[in-house]
Amino acid sequence: MSFINPSESTNNKVKWWGPELERLRKKVGGSLKKPDNTFTGTPEETERVLVQTHFPGCHIMRSVHWSEEETVTTEEHWQQALEHAYSQGKSTESALHAVVSRIEEAIENKSMCLGTFIDIEGAFDKTNFSSITSALTRHRVNPVMVEWIGNMLSKRIIRLNSSETQHALVARGCPQGGVLSPLLWNMVVNDLITRLNQHHYYTIGLFNTELQFSSEVKYLGVILDSKLNWSNHLNNKIDKATVAFWQCRRMVGKQWGLSPKVTLWLYQSVIRPIISYGAVVWWPRTKLITVEAKLQRFQRLACMATPGCMRTTPTAALEALLGLPPLHLFIQQEAGATAVRLKKLNLWKSVSVPHAKLLDELVHREPLFEAVTDRIPKQYVFDKKYKIQLHEDPGEGLNLKELRIFTDGSKTSTGTGSGTHSEDLNINISKPLGAHNTVFQAECMGIIMATAAIDSRKVQDFPIRILSDSKSVLQALQSDTMTSGLIYECHRALTLVSETNTITLQWIKGHSGSRGNDAADRLARGGSDMKVFGPEPILPLPFGWLRGKLRHNTKVMHQQYWTNLDTCRQTREALPTINSGLSRKLRGLRRDQLRLLVGALTGHALLNKHLHNLGVTDSPLCRACMEAEETATHILLECSGVANYRALHLGSPGSLQEVAGNIAADYHLEIIELKCDETLNESSTLTGLESRGQISTCSGEQNHGSEPRLFQFDKR
Repeated sequence: MSFINPSESTNNKVKWWGPELERLRKKVGGSLKKPDNTFTGTPEETERVLVQTHFPGCHIMRSVHWSEEETVTTEEHWQQALEHAYSQGKSTESALHAVVSRIEEAIENKSMCLGTFIDIEGAFDKTNFSSITSALTRHRVNPVMVEWIGNMLSKRIIRLNSSETQHALVARGCPQGGVLSPLLWNMVVNDLITRLNQHHYYTIGLFNTELQFSSEVKYLGVILDSKLNWSNHLNNKIDKATVAFWQCRRMVGKQWGLSPKVTLWLYQSVIRPIISYGAVVWWPRTKLITVEAKLQRFQRLACMATPGCMRTTPTAALEALLGLPPLHLFIQQEAGATAVRLKKLNLWKSVSVPHAKLLDELVHREPLFEAVTDRIPKQYVFDKKYKIQLHEDPGEGLNLKELRIFTDGSKTSTGTGSGTHSEDLNINISKPLGAHNTVFQAECMGIIMATAAIDSRKVQDFPIRILSDSKSVLQALQSDTMTSGLIYECHRALTLVSETNTITLQWIKGHSGSRGNDAADRLARGGSDMKVFGPEPILPLPFGWLRGKLRHNTKVMHQQYWTNLDTCRQTREALPTINSGLSRKLRGLRRDQLRLLVGALTGHALLNKHLHNLGVTDSPLCRACMEAEETATHILLECSGVANYRALHLGSPGSLQEVAGNIAADYHLEIIELKCDETLNESSTLTGLESRGQISTCSGEQNHGSEPRLFQFDKR
């Protein structure tokens, strides 16, 4: 079904298909109001009014042969490869990579590179209608569509409500926020870019303006200097992020405000991306020791604000306890993720320039980064011939004529596997997928195997119900947009078997006692245990797997960095290996609890030994036993003065590492007061240090009397 203007020849058909009209008709209901204020009485009359209202001058063709349809050029055919605005898969990062690669090539070859950066003010608002229609015509858009778009732009009326209502026609420009506006602008500017490129101008973006030479320029939020040393850019971003941090810091106090978990989320989601933006081009700067120190000083602000600990607490210890990788490692991780994404979209320039060497380093460390990925250009699927049911059906299995097929996926330490089972069709299939694919892919592969079995057995004219316990796969199939190649392949396989059968995909709760689901689960686990013959990965890797691998590499480098430190002696003794479970536990504590625990594990707390080192107290001896220096290690492991409390709450830990392990496993922190005979001298020195913020108390307030704050771990 197609709309066609009767005044045009048969070669000028407009591609508006029947399903679109059908969905619109369902939304408006069974009748529409006509111009004479009466309502339509039949579906045919409703359809006629609908077409006349939205597509004037057209009627409906009930059948169209594809051979008669005119081929219309798509974005891939006409758009310049160097145009990055409003293009699928492209972004500011791809544009930055293209520009910086060109500049770095010139620097490496000791040649000259001159760039002209032009910002077109009000691009959408100032585009002439004639330019738009001319561009559409040059790109061979259907004349009817060109006329429609021209009328839509030029016949728009704006209304100004003031003392009296005024109306005016729009003289130029595309509608802001319009769906077509980016495409129309791309078509207009594409001709200009094409002509410039034909004259050997390397154009990334786009008259009567005097240009001035400058040693640096800000392009897409990144400051490019004449030597590309990125110093000014990094300083600018750190200053901007610092201002943002102190604005957010107002929401956090010693005893009030955001929790540690929310504080860290705010830093990771809002503040840190300010610095890491565009890292794909300037990441080599992070290899300098001075830059590492500068980035560490910035991240220290967030590390200190989260627990509110003493200012002497080392940054590296806080990063290890909170699970924050050093900022220079995180920037390299983000740069790597961008490089991998651009490579998979065929937007990466494999040139021997500094910032492009990152991908080579990643592939050298993990060859699977060169493997094919599952991501495909976005596909739109609006009409599906199969049904998807995301809830369990109480009457499932009661239809004796319905064929049922159960699918499942499994991932174990030995690999990944898919299973398909059907008693009705005598199907028992177990397929190994190797070690690198995900459970999601295994579940999807199970459905594909079910469709292959239906096709190979020549099953026709049957109602078939495919049952899967993966709601995420069914939701991906139900979506109108698909970016996974495996999901799209599954959709096409389902469409093929739906032509001769009635297919329904239904979610079923896993491990719920269903005999068919349990059988498919056993087959899937059997597939995960089977050995794969041939090169891996068996299926294209999901892009999420590559992101996970990058995060894993960052954790490994963070661990190496932590192990090679010659500072943070006590924290490294308590935490020789960075424990993500402990970090999650700490983030979930209250601020006062986290402050105490950080002081206990780092030794930077209001304990006599540390205060003596700061020159606050006269003696470093323990106030509970007076037998040894008062350190966190002494209190938690050795002190006889608190032995009863330690035995009650901690048992008999042999090391700080055991204490930290207990916290990560099943202990939680509380504050108690241990009465000691010795008093903490509230000297003017201590008070002065606190007032200047050089030290802070563990409880968020000053200790008075003879009751110093210590630590208690209660088992759940």
